[in-house]
Amino acid sequence: MYATFDSIPLIDRSGIRIMFINPPQSYPVDVANEYQSYFPVGIAMLGAVMEPTGATVKLVDCLAYDNSWKQGNLVWYGMSLVQLKKEIKNFSPHIVGINNAFSMFINDSILVADSVKSIDKTCQVIVGGIEASVAPNNHVLLSNNKSIDLLVKGEGELTI
Repeated sequence: MYATFDSIPLIDRSGIRIMFINPPQSYPVDVANEYQSYFPVGIAMLGAVMEPTGATVKLVDCLAYDNSWKQGNLVWYGMSLVQLKKEIKNFSPHIVGINNAFSMFINDSILVADSVKSIDKTCQVIVGGIEASVAPNNHVLLSNNKSIDLLVKGEGELTI
């Protein structure tokens, strides 16, 4: 049996600032033309679930920015990491949730987690998505990346 949203009591999160991020994406140069943007339904749903709790919520969809740059053997798409760090610093979140919709972008999510911790070591960083949900990848991900405090397996709307 699964819980439904109306059966879960709302926890008062007034005064808590939560940022959900859909990270920029990096592609190896030889497949950079494969880039596709998508609407981040996951972080939109998480934001919608959190609003009634009184939390201040900010969604950052880095892929909504028409921007690309080459760095080493990678081509990056979306909001630059410099701009993303400014967004994080200006909002000063207590919690940051990072989307990892596809396995090939896990390093991008880790880079965002590292960026968050470089700004505020006390901010709780949560990663959700495919790599966070699949064993043994999730165990390796959490044990090898000190910038990630928590992984969400499965539906984040029920966990957060």
